[in-house]
Amino acid sequence: PELWPELEPVYRRVMETGQAVVNHETSGDLGGDPGHARTWLTSLYPVRLEGEVIGIGVVVVDITKRKAMELELKHLAEHDPLTGIYNRRRLFVELDRALRYAARYPRDGALLVLDVDDFKWTNDSHGHAAGDRLLQSIAQVLARRLRDTDIIARLGGDEFALVLPEATKDQAMTVATQLRAVLCD
Repeated sequence: PELWPELEPVYRRVMETGQAVVNHETSGDLGGDPGHARTWLTSLYPVRLEGEVIGIGVVVVDITKRKAMELELKHLAEHDPLTGIYNRRRLFVELDRALRYAARYPRDGALLVLDVDDFKWTNDSHGHAAGDRLLQSIAQVLARRLRDTDIIARLGGDEFALVLPEATKDQAMTVATQLRAVLCD
């Protein structure tokens, strides 16, 4: 019954047209499991008698785990596993979006690249675990200091990139100066 409000129009379409609807996705708190959304893949097929549609066969498959895995894979494909911020791949997607937007609606914007000085020395002197903690700390500082609309990404190794949409040159310089002061403290 929880599926009916969403499936009724699909059901009616199958009855009226006689054409199957395959892989209709539905989500919600179903089956008496409030607070735990489930995702269902539903296919509806016309049942015919002497050429006339007399009913509908329905197949419902719970794909909740598959959808969760898809979301996890998407997250892994777009985020740096060490810092949790965007990775190089996602940065290029976001940068391309920002450039296309700026081409259509001429606005300022800035790209800052941050390279950690002597990072190899930190790894060599204190170990890779210390280097990892340093990179994580830098990512946290960047995330706290920047606007929600700014893009933060780890390019790899000890390099980070920041996309500051609609920031003027002076604003970008101010952000860079402030970040340098905080990170070098």
